[in-house]
Amino acid sequence: MLNNQERELKVLLTREQYEKLLNSYDFNSPVLQKNTYYDSADEELKNKKIGLRIRMIGNQNILTVKKPKDAITKYEYEFPISDESISIENLHPSERDHLESIIHVDQPVYPTVVFETVRYNLQTQDATISLDQTDFDGHRDYELEYEYLEDHDGISKLNEFLKPIGIQYEKNGPSKLARAFQYKNQDKENL
Repeated sequence: MLNNQERELKVLLTREQYEKLLNSYDFNSPVLQKNTYYDSADEELKNKKIGLRIRMIGNQNILTVKKPKDAITKYEYEFPISDESISIENLHPSERDHLESIIHVDQPVYPTVVFETVRYNLQTQDATISLDQTDFDGHRDYELEYEYLEDHDGISKLNEFLKPIGIQYEKNGPSKLARAFQYKNQDKENL
């Protein structure tokens, strides 16, 4: 992360590509993340392209707000919240004040999507590379995220990393939040 800016490249993978990369490099042990995203009833945050989530990793809860800067860069604000603050409704007053200093939402927010990700990380000098298997409600997909730690030619480095599976980065794939809504809408259409 670069001064509250998250700059990352995202590539959707097949299960076979995911497994080949996982076996081609020395990733850390997996970490389970439970992600709960929030929005108002009229989707105020979604319409502003803002993501608001609480991520649970083990017994740690992290509140995150992401706002777009450009196609691969977002402003990211995250801070740990107390164990009791497992939802936006239960934030302590100081946590709520901190959140409101980052974004203002005119209406109450509610959980909109929940999903779990098993994440494997690999740290390089320039980036954190994450391999993710994400389980949405009835759907599973695979993704690689290349998050810049400093400015460099990340696309070239990522393409070198992707050589074992024979693909190259073309453009960012959709975010997990966008995919969660896509799966949710597909499920509604299939009813």
